[in-house]
Amino acid sequence: MPRRATNTVAHASTAKRASELFSENKQSIYQHTDRLFVYLMVLQWLAGIVFALLISPRAWYGISSSIHPHVWAAAFLGGVISFSPLSWP
Repeated sequence: MPRRATNTVAHASTAKRASELFSENKQSIYQHTDRLFVYLMVLQWLAGIVFALLISPRAWYGISSSIHPHVWAAAFLGGVISFSPLSWP
């Protein structure tokens, strides 16, 4: 009979340690995924600005030109849209 009690205690400590290791690994994966999405969000914002500059960089009104409103929208509105999720905890 004492063997059975020892096996139960050993099984409980092994299960507890396995649960701790699983939780640590899961948290590490969450942090890595969050970091990856931060980089992707910034890259997406910068790509939007680049595409706006490539597609329609200048707006012409007669003989005068200025930066097209799409470029400003990509820079400022894209920044607001991209950085608002990044600022949440």
